[in-house]
Amino acid sequence: MSVLLSKGEVVRSLSILGAGGHAKVVIDSLEQSLESSQIKILEEGCETSRKLLELYPVESFHDWSYIDEYCHIAIGSNEARANLGKDAEIYGKKLVTIAHRFALISEHARLESGVFVAANAIVAPEVVIKTGCIVNHASVVDHDCSVGEYSHIAPGAILGGGVNVGKQCLIGAGSVVLPGLSIGDGAIVGAGSVVTKSISENEKVVGNPAKRI
Repeated sequence: MSVLLSKGEVVRSLSILGAGGHAKVVIDSLEQSLESSQIKILEEGCETSRKLLELYPVESFHDWSYIDEYCHIAIGSNEARANLGKDAEIYGKKLVTIAHRFALISEHARLESGVFVAANAIVAPEVVIKTGCIVNHASVVDHDCSVGEYSHIAPGAILGGGVNVGKQCLIGAGSVVLPGLSIGDGAIVGAGSVVTKSISENEKVVGNPAKRI
């Protein structure tokens, strides 16, 4: 099952907010659990008629009253996801967590609302993935990690055991964060970097070992 819900909840219609590349990945994961007729794709300011993955019409998003009770924000930008997530809460919408059927998620991990876990990602025991995060293709979040709200663990990135990632962080593709380190809110780790020391809020690092830029 790709849609992860509390016991007893059933999704009969799901609004996907966003119609870019990340939305394609999310929809591909959903095809294992929902019919195309149950999925509505919406994009802010969409004025032209087009389809996503040649099957799903993209509609213009102007009003939260048009959004289904259950929705998922399929946008790569951490800031954009966070802003829409706040609006969803104001309008009483439920953010659905979605995981690809080939993601490996421990039964002892906790995923909060609005999380997306892509194919071949690994989420180990005692991990907490907070609201609105993306755990992208083939990334690894090892035991006892915590990933803050609306952060993005990019494809192939590895978090060693006990890493604490703050809010709205980007851990770049193919990067490695050594065990037990902390990544401050809003920090960015460049692709392919090896982080050997904790990183402060809003800090940008790159390289092996990673250094501030």
